Amino acid sequence: VVTILDLCHLDYPNLKEYSKSKEFKRREDFLKNEIKKLYFTVVESEDTKTKLHTYYNMQKENILIKYFDISKNLIAQNIDEISELKNKKFIFYPSNYLFHKNHKLIIEAFKNITNKNIKIVFSGNDRGYLKSIKNLVNKNNLNNIFHFYEELNLSAMKFLYTNCFAIVFPSIFGPANIPLFEAWYLKKPILYPSSFSKFSKNGAIYFDEFNAKSLAQAIDLLDVKEIREEKISEGKKMYQYYRNEDKKFINSLNHKFNKNTN
Repeated sequence: VVTILDLCHLDYPNLKEYSKSKEFKRREDFLKNEIKKLYFTVVESEDTKTKLHTYYNMQKENILIKYFDISKNLIAQNIDEISELKNKKFIFYPSNYLFHKNHKLIIEAFKNITNKNIKIVFSGNDRGYLKSIKNLVNKNNLNNIFHFYEELNLSAMKFLYTNCFAIVFPSIFGPANIPLFEAWYLKKPILYPSSFSKFSKNGAIYFDEFNAKSLAQAIDLLDVKEIREEKISEGKKMYQYYRNEDKKFINSLNHKFNKNTN
């Protein structure tokens, strides 16, 4: 049994993260040669299930969907306050620093937003891309807007999650991502790529993940009370919807194991 979290290398085969390493070949070798040997596979969305069936000829009945839930960042008992962000209005992007995470779009968006008083917080581990992100912030004289953090403990991460004004997630990989579920769970509005709207339905404020002006417009919508409250309410419903869908996963898992033992 193997869990496959995405097949986005099929969508972006020329991405730097693949073209400058052997990652694309490693994934393809595994999927083409090993997937047929598995009893069943667990994936994170219907999208990945369809791709596994279409591109690798895995039978749909052997692909089970288990949707993401909140991460360990939200279960810390204590909260470590980050003093420079105390009483500040900020949008949080919880993500490692990778090319496909699309941090640069947020920086470009700040050339077009109306509310210049809001801050942006990035937190994650550097995967070789942090320097270029910081250089772009410096180039655009936005150091007073952007805050960078690396390798924070769980209590500090919980501070960022619980005190942010909203969560933003411009990654080009999807449609399912853990911060989406965390925003819904915390009753925070989330800015999410329009390409993934089929998955998140009415539970997000959408933007074009390749268009900085589109993201700027979405950021401005956060200050519209009616929209903000609507998206929080719809996000709560979506979180519960996917938790109910997980019951199907449990039933399918039980069926698989019972079938194997009988």
